[in-house]
Amino acid sequence: MKYIHGIHDKATGHQQTVALIVINPTSDLEERTRHFHSESYSIHGSSPVIPALLVSSLDFTTAELQASDFHSNIIKVLELVTNMQNINEKEKVKLSIVA
Repeated sequence: MKYIHGIHDKATGHQQTVALIVINPTSDLEERTRHFHSESYSIHGSSPVIPALLVSSLDFTTAELQASDFHSNIIKVLELVTNMQNINEKEKVKLSIVA
């Protein structure tokens, strides 16, 4: 966690990383996401902390469905990205997926 909190623009201090989501297959076909901040500071809370750190255990047969917990977490992270940007940065959204 300390490494993701250190990723920012050196000149301005602007935080460029919104979230790190670790994805792994679930062993019991029950999808779940663990948020490493308390409820009010999670991505769905009243005061989300950036960068967020989540671990999602996925049932890969249902992860793409809109009712999926993983789907709602990805949508929320993308909302946080766009809300953090000013008008000039709207075209610069960069999504990095590393496997």
